[in-house]
Amino acid sequence: MVSGKVEKGETAWQTALREIREETGIMPIRLFSADCVEVFYEHNQNCVNVIPVFLAFAPEDCDVTLNPEEHSECRWVTFDEAVEILHFDVQRKNLAYIEEHFIQREPNHLLEIKI
Repeated sequence: MVSGKVEKGETAWQTALREIREETGIMPIRLFSADCVEVFYEHNQNCVNVIPVFLAFAPEDCDVTLNPEEHSECRWVTFDEAVEILHFDVQRKNLAYIEEHFIQREPNHLLEIKI
């Protein structure tokens, strides 16, 4: 999962695209609003964050080029493996939702963001 903060003048979906490129070097071929959000309490700022979730499809033959300032390693995993390594329950639930609504069936075209 890729995450990041919205910069001034960006929309949330533009942030998603930028962060994917910056963190992985991948240029997605399709982008969707996943139609779900992550909600969590951030204790050091004493605030509740509501974060939109996006889903990007990448070319099958793409190479990952990690940003060395943010990541030290990566690997491709199955959905089941991803569920096992995620730290937060909301991420596991969102991943299950994404698998059901975007992988096991054709994504709803109304959620696609033209990039």
